[in-house]
Amino acid sequence: MSQRGRGLSKHYWTTAQDDALVDSLYELSQNPMWRVDCGFKTGYLNQLESMLELKIPGCGLKASPHIESRVKYFKLKHNDVANMLALSGFGWDSEKSMIVCDKSVYDEYVKKRKDASGLFLKPFPHYYTLSEIFGRDRANGANAGNADDDEEEVRHEDNFNFTLGNDSTHETFMENILDDMSHTPQSHAHANENESVPSNSSHPKKKRRTKDKTFENMSSNMGAMAESISAIVPKLDGLISVLSTADKELSDLQAKLYGEICKIEGLGEQEILDAIDILATKHDMLRVFFNLPNELKKGYILRKIGRGL
Repeated sequence: MSQRGRGLSKHYWTTAQDDALVDSLYELSQNPMWRVDCGFKTGYLNQLESMLELKIPGCGLKASPHIESRVKYFKLKHNDVANMLALSGFGWDSEKSMIVCDKSVYDEYVKKRKDASGLFLKPFPHYYTLSEIFGRDRANGANAGNADDDEEEVRHEDNFNFTLGNDSTHETFMENILDDMSHTPQSHAHANENESVPSNSSHPKKKRRTKDKTFENMSSNMGAMAESISAIVPKLDGLISVLSTADKELSDLQAKLYGEICKIEGLGEQEILDAIDILATKHDMLRVFFNLPNELKKGYILRKIGRGL
C-alpha cells in the first residue's frame, strides 16, 4: 500500500513482501551474474522488481522508490545490529530474533548512532540471511555505513578491482593489457619505402642520411615498445599479488575452521562434519561465519545444516 501527496514514495511493507524481498536478494547474492565483491551489479533493483512480481503477483512494487528504499533500510539496520553485537553489553535472542540489552545501554548507543533507533525489543527476523547478503561487503569494508551507493556498487578501481572466481576478471585484465599495447606507436620502418634512394655513388651522404633516419625510427619504436612492456609488468605483479593474497586468506580460514567450530558448545560430531563440508567449500559463507559474533555462530551453523546448502 502506497501513499499519495506528501511522502509520495511511502509504502507500508507487509511481512510477506519483506520475506519475498529478502529471499530475492539472497538469490541474487548467490548468483555470480549479479553479485560482485562490492555488492550487486547495476540493474539489480530492476531484477528484484521482476522477481517480486513473480512471487507476489500484482504487488506493484517498483525498483525506485519502493525496493531501493527498502534495501537501503535492511542494509542500514543489519549494519546497526552487527555493530551492536560487536560491543559488550549487547546480546542476541535467537528465538525472538532480536537484540537484548539494558535499555540504558541501548539509549546511550542511539545517542551516537541515531539510525539505530527502533531496534530495542523489536524482532529483526532476517538478520542471518542479511549477514550472508551483506556480510562480505562488511568484511571488505565496502561502504558499510553509506546507504546512498546501492545502485552503483560496481566501480573498478584502477585495473585491479577483482571479482575472485569470476572468469570475466581475467578477460578484463587481458583487455587492459591489449589496450596498453594498442597505444604503442606503430612502426615507421616502411615510411620511406617510396622515397627515392639514388644508386649513384656520387650521393653517399644522402644514402647515409636515409639509413640513419630508418635506424632512428626503428630505435624510437623499440624504445616505445620497451616502455609499454615496462608499464605492463607492474600490473602483472599486482594481479599475482591480489590472487595470492586471496588464496592465502581462504587457506587460513579453512585451516582455522575445525578449531573454531569445535569451540561451539552443543554441536554433535555429525553436525560438526556437516558444517565443515558446507563452509569449507562455500567461501562466502566461510567469511560470514568468521565475521559473526561468537554467540551467533551456533545458530548460523544449525541453519546452514538445516538448509543443506
